[in-house]
Amino acid sequence: MNNLLAAIMGNAELARDMIGGESPADPYIENIVGTCDHASELCKQMLAYAGKGSYELEVLDINEMVRSMGKLIRASVGDNIVLKIKLDPRLPGVEGDLAQIQQLILNFIVNSADAIGTETGEIKLSSGARYMQREALDKLYHGAELPEGEYVVIEVRDNGIGMDPATQTKIFDPFYTTKETGSGLGLSAVLGIVQGHHGAIQLFSAPGKGTAFRVYLPSTEQSVKEQMVTTVEVEAWRGAGSVLVVDDDLRVRSVAASFVEKLDFDVLTADDGREGVEQFRKHHDHLKAVLLDMTMPVMGGAEAMLGMREIDKTVPIILVSGYSEVEAGKLIAGDRPDGFLQKPFKAKALKSVLYEVMH
Repeated sequence: MNNLLAAIMGNAELARDMIGGESPADPYIENIVGTCDHASELCKQMLAYAGKGSYELEVLDINEMVRSMGKLIRASVGDNIVLKIKLDPRLPGVEGDLAQIQQLILNFIVNSADAIGTETGEIKLSSGARYMQREALDKLYHGAELPEGEYVVIEVRDNGIGMDPATQTKIFDPFYTTKETGSGLGLSAVLGIVQGHHGAIQLFSAPGKGTAFRVYLPSTEQSVKEQMVTTVEVEAWRGAGSVLVVDDDLRVRSVAASFVEKLDFDVLTADDGREGVEQFRKHHDHLKAVLLDMTMPVMGGAEAMLGMREIDKTVPIILVSGYSEVEAGKLIAGDRPDGFLQKPFKAKALKSVLYEVMH
């Protein structure tokens, strides 16, 4: 689906650029791009439910993320609810996707607000770190699959109506809801996000005594990367030299090549990993970057990347995939790509990742 959307969205963007904003066809092309955006979000929701939903991996400071969400969290609850936030100042980082973790926290906050309703109530959001041993992990949802070690803990606790044991057994089922209206994936998507981040979840609840959700995410010793690229810098940037595009899907390959050519690069293409490695061997001296599809016949992206790195380690390699970055990372042993681009992608996203790996 993401391959198909990449071709539809990419060709629509190219058509829009070609005819300019004055054409009567422009609103229809905008509708195509907008519909692709919605379809892409649906794919991400389904990936989240399947536990494969993290699509932009980075080292996160959970405390800083919560602080930046302050107004959004406050706007998600009524004036009848007191919101308390307690953050552990010694919190280590976690490796994950910012938007997904934000979605997870907001989902808990909104559920807690609904459980309190119009009564006066309280929601507590807290963070902490804990070393988790085997016995404790085995008691968590998906905890039995996780190794012992240090985990960052995020807890959302409310004093709402609570849940009986029968309800607790169903809340992570797709489409299950205690509300009068609702058709979303709900807490099953939250469970998928946690699983996709190699984490676990714990639930405490009782009728009349409120509910607490506690999420455990593995900590990392990596430091948080500062964002040094500004939008203005990226928008003004143009390239020079050659970029190699390797993808077995002709439609995606031609879209990516057209996007790259619009940035003033020369483009070389290959339709599988083996041909990509051969092209790399011939032209690596003047290549500025490689766009490498993850899943291809003959030779996949992971094997092709290793082959290219043996020839020349200095050329940046961007992995392109319909998989999330987390899932794609599981298929690569050892060496990591310099950048990641998830299908479907827009010209702006491709430009940003090229700029980042080249600077």
